[in-house]
Amino acid sequence: MASDMGARELLGRSYLGLGLLYRAKGNIEEAKQCISMSIETFEEIDADLFIQHARDYGPLRCSYCA
Repeated sequence: MASDMGARELLGRSYLGLGLLYRAKGNIEEAKQCISMSIETFEEIDADLFIQHARDYGPLRCSYCA
């Protein structure tokens, strides 16, 4: 729905939040998928700050996500 309304930033932030929630719950594969979607969405709108945030706190940076 957010993508239909042009609210790409909101969509990216939602993917990021969901990914972080999945990571906290130990659902690493789901977390990776959501964080990746978040990064893709942010790249589409050139939201560099959010891209960096997603990369810094995403599951690919955590110690148990090998």
